[in-house]
Amino acid sequence: MTYIFFIYGLAFFSMGLAILLLPKKGSVFAVVHELWAIGAFGIVHGINEWLDMFIIIHSPEKVAFLEIARMITLPLSFLFLIQFSTTSIRKMENVYPFMKALPLALLLVWGIMTLASANHFVKGDIWARYILAGPGIFLTVYAFYLQSAWCKEKALPEIAREFSLAACSFALYGFFAAVIVPPDNFFPASFVNSALFLDSVHLPVQLFRTACAVIVAFSMMRVLRLFDYTMQENIKQMAYHDPLTGLPNRIMLDDCLSSAMLRARAGRGKLAVMMIDVDKFKEVNDRFGHATGDCLLQAVGKRLTKMLRKSDMIARMGGDEFMVLLAEVRTDDDADVVALKIISAFQEQILCEGHEFRSTVSVGIALCPDDGNTSVALVRAADVAMYRAKKRGRNTFQRYHGEPQQA
Repeated sequence: MTYIFFIYGLAFFSMGLAILLLPKKGSVFAVVHELWAIGAFGIVHGINEWLDMFIIIHSPEKVAFLEIARMITLPLSFLFLIQFSTTSIRKMENVYPFMKALPLALLLVWGIMTLASANHFVKGDIWARYILAGPGIFLTVYAFYLQSAWCKEKALPEIAREFSLAACSFALYGFFAAVIVPPDNFFPASFVNSALFLDSVHLPVQLFRTACAVIVAFSMMRVLRLFDYTMQENIKQMAYHDPLTGLPNRIMLDDCLSSAMLRARAGRGKLAVMMIDVDKFKEVNDRFGHATGDCLLQAVGKRLTKMLRKSDMIARMGGDEFMVLLAEVRTDDDADVVALKIISAFQEQILCEGHEFRSTVSVGIALCPDDGNTSVALVRAADVAMYRAKKRGRNTFQRYHGEPQQA
């Protein structure tokens, strides 16, 4: 039996330690800041189970001290659960203000019931399960359910699945830990108790609690790993993508362009870059405001993305400038054809913030290796060509070394 208590305690203790060591700064998940209470529950409840183990294997004269320690750890662990669940539910639902006082109220009720009972150790254990464990566990199940629903909404199916698994296994744990209690001579412990369960199932209830504890710990550790992975992905997203349009930014473009130029030189092929500027964008910003201007830039980014191939890359360089990398250009005219398609695509109106715009674009084209052997030189050549296109009256494209052509 002792090994069951050891594994039981180890599962919760490991889960608690992992949660408390989880980096919280910069996390996109608000629940991370509430998980400290689950972590504290895991550590204290793990210690509580180890105390149970020591009570079984130690001599009777040492048991009294262990019973006192256990009398503290058992209710304390469930109070941490109540703290987590009430705080999490209030934040997710934005209701139930009375829940703020629930941990203290339940603690007072448990204290009164325990002090009013004979044989405080046994009755205190049973009342802790009915008054603290039951509400704490089942409110935590509801909090996990809310987190799972939120993750589904945010298109995070893996995290939602782990929260659902944690909720189900914790609900089962609640049944075995809070309902099936040590036997005693008062209702309901005399009718629903671990001795009767053992006689019926022929397996100790601690075995079922341990299985549930291991599943809960596994699910929560998976959640922590997915939290960390998602946070790292968000950091990468912010570092290499434009926050307004979601497109790659100048940093990512430079990396991809340098790699593409190396491949082009190795294969003796060509690649093209096109600098695209939204004509008269400043007038839109000044007349309709920045919100409309941002909406227009997002629409431009989406329109460009839809018409390009998967092998091409589009990035926002800043302001109203975008750059397209055409990694596979067989002839110089291929880039001209793409530029004409881009200009034609912007003949259709764009609807932003209730306003209709027919925004034209000016395109500058530079080819590698003809117009530059470094990414800096190539981008500068495309920029120069784009300004030549603007001087030619906008709504056109211009090669770096070619004559302007009207679209």
